[in-house]
Amino acid sequence: MATRFIYRKDPSVIPIDFIWVDDESFTKMGATLERTTERKDIPVVDFIALLAMKISAFENGKNRGYRDLLDVRMLLDYNPDAISEEQLRELCDRYGGPSAYAELRPDS
Repeated sequence: MATRFIYRKDPSVIPIDFIWVDDESFTKMGATLERTTERKDIPVVDFIALLAMKISAFENGKNRGYRDLLDVRMLLDYNPDAISEEQLRELCDRYGGPSAYAELRPDS
């Protein structure tokens, strides 16, 4: 199950998507020790694992209007040094299939 949080008081705050899973699934997703919110009580998934999930989602959910593709592009824009192009290409090949990288980076 997923939930989207939109902070309506400040439209400059980007929406936050929460994914609700059990502890075993979260561990498999690449859980980190990092926490978010003021109380530091919400665990955060590893950046690479998040990209892999989003790449898989955009490849398998074309009917979503490419929202996941845009999410991946935004993640990469906000975190330009978090992953190399080679690592990104490998993730795309593994989780998105042969066309995923070309769709993500059409000018490459």
